[in-house]
Amino acid sequence: MVENLTTENLSTHGKCYIPSKEELCSPLYEAREKVSTLRAVNDTAERAINFMQDFHGLITV
Repeated sequence: MVENLTTENLSTHGKCYIPSKEELCSPLYEAREKVSTLRAVNDTAERAINFMQDFHGLITV
């Protein structure tokens, strides 16, 4: 047991890497920027308009 208590083992024993706030949050900030540039679309309304335009094109041709 005493043989394991060298300075090499003590220097790395019990230490773990803790990422900084910037490392943890930077992907979230990048995603927020991408999402904020997206345009909001009402898909149901656009489908209805497209359907009516297609229908109007069928009956007037």
